[in-house]
Amino acid sequence: MAATLMAEYLRAALRRPVVAGPPVEPHPARVTLLMAEHEDSRTLPRTLRALSSGSSRVILRYDGAERSADILETADRFGVWATVDARDDVRGLVELVRRGLTRSSASSGFHTTALAGWHHATDPEASALTEREKAVVRLLCGDTPLDTAAAARRLGISVNTVNVHLRNIRRKLRDRYTGNRQALRDALADAGWLEC
Repeated sequence: MAATLMAEYLRAALRRPVVAGPPVEPHPARVTLLMAEHEDSRTLPRTLRALSSGSSRVILRYDGAERSADILETADRFGVWATVDARDDVRGLVELVRRGLTRSSASSGFHTTALAGWHHATDPEASALTEREKAVVRLLCGDTPLDTAAAARRLGISVNTVNVHLRNIRRKLRDRYTGNRQALRDALADAGWLEC
């Protein structure tokens, strides 16, 4: 019932066809919304792996009040494009879907570049990454990304300091969506701070 209502809401808000259920094979979905509260936690990783390996941008909707740490870690591990807390305003979800639908046709897979609509001119002097921030980006978002703890050990700093650097990097990316590792990679690539 909730999936059907969400599909109806998205259909009305986007004024586009929306399918509730798996995408039709001949016409795969450009954006897939997966509602974690309706998924079995034991099969969620397998589902995310299958969805993320296709050409669809996967948005995972989860309930931040319950088991969200495990869900967010799984989403990050399998390259989910965006995560949305079910308690947030649904208009944010609509905007994410809209952005996913407007991506360039050349972007697909793990090494996608950020959406053209996310590109905003930045003052290179005001928002350039520091050397330490560049090191954090290379370790967390490079070809063989490390988790935060491993990056902290490699850099000889605390996990909290790595998180401070991440927060500063995200602030410098201004209004770009950076809610998970894949979205952060996309925004960094779009800003010219990460080569994919």
